[in-house]
Amino acid sequence: MTISKWHIFPAILAALLATRAQEPAPDRSGATGILLHKQDASLLIRHLVMDSPARDSGQLDVGDELLAIEEAGQPRQEMEGKSVDEALSLLAGPPGSEVTVHVHSAGSAARSAKLTRSKLTRGVQDADLQLLEEGSAIPDFSMIDLIDGQTNRFAALRGQPVMVVFWAAWDPRSRAAMATLQRKLPEFPEDIQPRVIAINLDHDQAEALDYVASRDWGGMRHLWTDGEAAEAFRIRNLPAGFLIDANGLLRKSGDPVSLDAKTFLTSPTPPK
Repeated sequence: MTISKWHIFPAILAALLATRAQEPAPDRSGATGILLHKQDASLLIRHLVMDSPARDSGQLDVGDELLAIEEAGQPRQEMEGKSVDEALSLLAGPPGSEVTVHVHSAGSAARSAKLTRSKLTRGVQDADLQLLEEGSAIPDFSMIDLIDGQTNRFAALRGQPVMVVFWAAWDPRSRAAMATLQRKLPEFPEDIQPRVIAINLDHDQAEALDYVASRDWGGMRHLWTDGEAAEAFRIRNLPAGFLIDANGLLRKSGDPVSLDAKTFLTSPTPPK
């Protein structure tokens, strides 16, 4: 009997598939601890898991834009056009393997962090990703005054209502919101203006100071802090505004330009 090649091919294909089925799946249990979200066309760091390589590196901040991912011995993968799932897939790999992430903030040159993947001992808790609800107490964190360089604690603001605005110089929408708020500030009584607290989240404190100084922004207080504050407020997008009462409780949040800060700050008993 003559055996046609068309009879042989199915057998070969079946053998190849059987062999492939026996091969172990690639180990993807190693993680960096970076969580991402998409804002416009950019992939931004949404959260750094506690006790993770990304968090422990001290080189990454919430709000950093992810530019590229580079695996040892592999071509650099640019993030332009990539989805969150595609980027997270590239960040995963065998525990103990290395991956380099390229990020930037404040419009400065890209910086890199080489991370060694590990099996995370602490997963992402629901509370890590939920937005702060109205009535929530604001966790304490440290801030540096961009004008006098003094370190402050957020808890020291208690005793009077304040508006807190988180922004970054690398973010066009933040810059536009800050310019609008600065134009509105003369409408506030002079003794109320310092209760508008602008907290910068740029990676480089010196660059943040240069940017603020070049705009001659007065009236409101200008401070700088790191990703700790972004996590305390569970910020997902910039700019972000928060109205906080004298007891340190969140009363309203949203677009800082749209919040009625003047009424809130000047009322004898700020509206809830």
